[in-house]
Amino acid sequence: MIETSIRVTGEGFHGRYVKPAVQGEFVRHTLQAARDAARFRTFRASRLQGRPFRFLQSIWDIEQCPWLETDRGETLLVFRAHTLESAAPSLFEQESLFEEDRLHKDWTVFDLLGQVLGELHLHQSSDLRLDYGMLESVRNYAASFKHGLELATFDYRSDSKPTVAVIDSPLVEKAGEALHNTPTPRRIRVSGLLDMLRMSNRLFQLILDDGSKVRGVWAHDTIVIRSLLGERVLMEGEASFRSNGDIVALRADAARLATKSDDAFSRKPAVKSATARLALTLTAPGGFGHIVGKWPGNESDREIAEYLTAIS
Repeated sequence: MIETSIRVTGEGFHGRYVKPAVQGEFVRHTLQAARDAARFRTFRASRLQGRPFRFLQSIWDIEQCPWLETDRGETLLVFRAHTLESAAPSLFEQESLFEEDRLHKDWTVFDLLGQVLGELHLHQSSDLRLDYGMLESVRNYAASFKHGLELATFDYRSDSKPTVAVIDSPLVEKAGEALHNTPTPRRIRVSGLLDMLRMSNRLFQLILDDGSKVRGVWAHDTIVIRSLLGERVLMEGEASFRSNGDIVALRADAARLATKSDDAFSRKPAVKSATARLALTLTAPGGFGHIVGKWPGNESDREIAEYLTAIS
């Protein structure tokens, strides 16, 4: 197992003297974010559940060691995690066809988490590949900042070189803003050419009529759909999305040969976030604002967005 040390500072962390509630809260958020990062970096979907994801459990089998104090008085939270090769060797039975999905055998779940945090730090919200669940995991660190966390950093490895992951208030706020612009996972249907099917990890790719590509994971044994490879098929399942509405991944649990009536599903779905739907509802001709007038005015944007998410 490989050790990762997270350096934390703030009112709740004074070297070896930490507030147990604050430390426990931070560790809980970190373990959740690490689990989501493992799912996202291996299957491009942070919260999709089911059989294809069970083998990832060993990846996030993380041990927490006694915390330490640095020479500068920082609290050092030490974790031990398996390498990807030792925890899930099947990930490397076939090399990924896509550069952005390629993993290194000696990485751990903390390297995957660091890569996700690095993307959030470097890119604009509209350019993020992160899905709703991954953004929510980072946004949830807000509770730790309210209760005594000031800054957390740890070293991680990526394709380029070792670098430092930073968890601070601006990063958490950025995740929250991106979250409001990202559609929640939902069940969809798509129809297209089943262009690729990986037997080892159930990953597939569909090419739609408009040229767009949908990638995902098949929820059952691949023997069920092997005969459909190279055919036009209709697939149905739960999809996760980027902030621009593009599908990040589809966890498909139903498939059949497509018919002419399925042409309506052969183009990229038009999916909008709760915030975008709110703007459309209030401003479009015949929308809510034109029918009943203005909102009372005392609801925050977040309250309205959460309400629309709940009823969608």
